[in-house]
Amino acid sequence: MEKEYTLNNFGSGWHSLIEKIYAIQNQLSFCNGIYVIERKNGMLSVIFKRSDLTNVEQDFILQSVEYRIERMSAKICEGCGVHGLRRTDLPSVQTLCTRCYAFKYSEINPVPSLVANQKPQIV
Repeated sequence: MEKEYTLNNFGSGWHSLIEKIYAIQNQLSFCNGIYVIERKNGMLSVIFKRSDLTNVEQDFILQSVEYRIERMSAKICEGCGVHGLRRTDLPSVQTLCTRCYAFKYSEINPVPSLVANQKPQIV
């Protein structure tokens, strides 16, 4: 997968995690690249390509790294990178801080023009 394409598909808050993912594939000799990076249940999910599918130790290391990245992304706001929570009441589950969540929620549910207890004005 191309790094620039991946960075464009996710918010800037996760860019540091994505940079680490691409660094890991270069640091571990038994990692043959990245199979997939996607958003799953509001978290960043990565699957590395394995050079030897029968090597249990190498597979364990890569699974551990994949799991750690997923857990880290569940606590980092995808929008800005500060502490975030998984927001399940959006059309797609995302991990967002309160500020980014408020912006996203207001995009989806705009505030009506009439404020409560206000009668429409006739012009």
